[in-house]
Amino acid sequence: MTSTPTIKSYPPDIGKLSRVKGGVAGLLIGDALGVGTQWYYDLDQLAQDYGPWIDTYKDPAVNGSHGFANISHYRYEQGVRAGDLSQTGQVIVLLLESLASCDGFVLADFLERLDDFFAPLSGESFSGRYTDELMVDLIKMRRTGLHWGDPQIASGCDTTEGAQFVSLLALAIDDPVELVNAAGKLLQTFYRESFIRQNTLVFALVVQAMANSIPLIELPGYLTGMAKRSEVMSAIQRYDNLLTPGNGQVAWQTDTVHIDPALHISQVYGMDCQLVHQLPCAYYLIHRYPDQFEQGVLSAINGGGNNMARAALTGVLLGAMNGLESIPDHLLKGIHDSDRYLMLADMMREQ
Repeated sequence: MTSTPTIKSYPPDIGKLSRVKGGVAGLLIGDALGVGTQWYYDLDQLAQDYGPWIDTYKDPAVNGSHGFANISHYRYEQGVRAGDLSQTGQVIVLLLESLASCDGFVLADFLERLDDFFAPLSGESFSGRYTDELMVDLIKMRRTGLHWGDPQIASGCDTTEGAQFVSLLALAIDDPVELVNAAGKLLQTFYRESFIRQNTLVFALVVQAMANSIPLIELPGYLTGMAKRSEVMSAIQRYDNLLTPGNGQVAWQTDTVHIDPALHISQVYGMDCQLVHQLPCAYYLIHRYPDQFEQGVLSAINGGGNNMARAALTGVLLGAMNGLESIPDHLLKGIHDSDRYLMLADMMREQ
């Protein structure tokens, strides 16, 4: 027989703009924390190169001990340093700029900016700040002459970049139907697999719920309530997709489930880049640390593997839950150009 856990709560009285700016900052903080420490699948090697607990931004290792040391070395040679964003982070900023300058989400404007961003890249992985699978696929298809919107452009990959992109839409758009329509257009352009698109849309709905002050304990009911909204379910398709975020409540079952330290959640669900491994980690961490932005994001980073994506997904949720004021200055100010990103977040909400 188990006892009822004590459930911490995040502050309910935070203004919407603070939640939006906290979400934007959390997304980019997670990205920047991981750019120097990404893809260590052996936690002993991570500790060997960066110490027992990473608590701030790091330069990519010049001669790392891990299996992806060549990527870290490449990033260092390209001038990437502590506080910089990854290439995924750069694309997030492109979307942020588009949202800040347009009247709502204009997919064509974002894609035009993305084409300009692609122009100097070789289309190979070792290009820019390192080009991940999704962008490699998109660049390749665009250079065959295919137009945006052609179904053949969409990538077959199963990664989290789309979730990071649509989280910005979730912070900009207050209505669930409007969100799934806008995010669905973006995801259909980028991702071929409907299962990936559907679960990414659920993540967007979670970000929106947190920004709209839905209490965490009410999140499962809020999401399953979406099953009654035909406009939402036509995009989500499967009821079961709505259940995954609530599984994070296992973090409250402290007398039966022990994951200590919490960083090891990455080894429970999977340390790799797949969306279906990354999202459950983020959902667990926001339930484990609902009112502790720093602890949640740093647990994501110290879990190794694709810690960059895990921390970005966790960061946008905790930032939206707790507002900009919850983010320590050393993490906020440690990102290069952070003031500009917050200004863009202001402009995004104004639009």
